[in-house]
Order: sequence, then structure tokens, then C-alpha cells
Amino acid sequence: MELLTSIISGILAIATSVNAVGDEVLKNKLESQIKSVDTMAVRIDNAPNHDISKGKVQRVRVATRDLEISQAIAFKTLEVDVDGIDIRLKEWLQQDILTEIDGVPTLRLRQLFEQPVNIASRAVLTQEQLDNMLQSPFINRTIRRRLQQTLNRIAEYNYRRKDFEISSLALDLIGENRIALRMKLSGFDRKDGRKDEELDVNFEFALEVIDGASFRLTEQRVFVDGEEVEPEQGVLVVAPVTLKALEEVGIQVRVIEWESDKDELELALFIRANEFAASALLDARGLIEASELFLD
Repeated sequence: MELLTSIISGILAIATSVNAVGDEVLKNKLESQIKSVDTMAVRIDNAPNHDISKGKVQRVRVATRDLEISQAIAFKTLEVDVDGIDIRLKEWLQQDILTEIDGVPTLRLRQLFEQPVNIASRAVLTQEQLDNMLQSPFINRTIRRRLQQTLNRIAEYNYRRKDFEISSLALDLIGENRIALRMKLSGFDRKDGRKDEELDVNFEFALEVIDGASFRLTEQRVFVDGEEVEPEQGVLVVAPVTLKALEEVGIQVRVIEWESDKDELELALFIRANEFAASALLDARGLIEASELFLD
């Protein structure tokens, strides 16, 4: 949501400027928040134009190529289309993130929007960009946690499990919407008494989108040290990932398109965040800063 934050703050800069060229102000704001970009096109649609001074924007479109947001996050193509922006300028201008309740410092969650925000996004990532993204702590930790039960089953099938760990993890696009997770595990003794420093485990599967809201793994194959394990012994025990849980906090996400070949992955999403959820997402940076104060 960093890009959404930059879009909103750019609109604020336009709303509080005199004779500002809106598209250029927003483009400059976005470029200041990223590491690099080859091309970027920005367009703001508004009628009447003076509504932007009130924090109201009908539609914002951003299209980029070879975008690098940070060292870990980059896209070959990223397009974002946001509509229904109606900001409470007075609330936005209040920068304090803490208030006091009965003398106790408390996070101040503000409602910054008058109505829900709709976001359509299309992203294309290369194999190299996926490799870098996988190394980000949050994504890496999430994948490892979801695979733990499967790894336990594989370990118990042919090995005496100790306190094993995933020493390396890679994701490969292998074509026709199929993906391979390649891992090296350390901390195993074979049941025949031999000791292995590392164990090679490869998961291959197709990723199917169900009703635009869930991902399910199909056509699963598991290889241990280069040999395929029978499905009943090594089938992936990874529950379908559903996006519907987000609806409980006011965020609806639907997958419009999902496709991958051996070189690239393409993903298109529609996101609708109600006025309270969108406000919370924009305050996320403030939440992090405040938590660091408490943890210091």
C-alpha cells in the first residue's frame, strides 16, 4: 500500500498548491518514493477540476515499466487504476499518530476517506524479480511457515527427523501456470544410519484460481534427492490460500487474471477497501513508527 499512500499524499500536494499541474505533481511525488523507474505515465481525471482542491478525485491512473520500489520489490510492468478518492483534508493534515486516553499514549486511527476506494492493478514480474521478492523477510517467513507441515511428513517418510531447518528456498516458473519450490533442508539422519548434511526437496504444482478469491495447488509432484515421492506419501499439505478473510476487515480482493510461463508471471487484481479499511492502510506507516516507540 506504499504506492496508494504516495498517490494520496500527491493529491494532497495538488489540493494545497496554487496553479499546480496535477499530473506532474503526482508523478514527481511517486518518483520520489521509489528507487528507480524506466518509464512512468500518470493521469488524473476529474470533473469539475476544482474538486481536487477539496480532496475529491474521480480517477487516477499510473502505468510504469521497469519499476524498482526497493531492493526486494520490483516489477517489469505495474499499472494501478484508483477511483472513488474522497479525502477528508482536515483529518489528513493532522499528522499526529498518538493521542492520550486516561493519560496512556494510544494509537489514533483516523477516518481519512468519505467513501470506499476501488483499485485495479496489473503486474508483470520476471523470474529474477520473483527471486528477489522471495528474499524479503515477510514473504520468505510466510512460505516457510505454510510448508512446515508438509516438510514434517516428508521427513517422517524416509528420515529420522531432528531439528531440521530450510537452509535455502527458491521459486522457479516452469511454464503453463506451473511453479516449482526448490529447497535444501539441513538437520536430518537417514533411517539406514547414514547422515546427510542437506536434503534436496522440490515441489512442483499448478496454481489454480477459484472464484477469483482463492488459490489451490493442483497437479502436485514432490521430489526428494531427485527421486519422485508417491503422492500419498509426499502430497503437499498446504491449505488453499483464501482472500475472503480480508472481507471481515473491509477489504475485498479478487484475482482477475493469473498466468505464468517460463519467463514471467502476470497478475491482475481488483481491490475494494471501505472508508475505514482504506484509512487504516494509510495509517500503517504510522502504526509501525508508533510500535517502534513502544518497543524501544
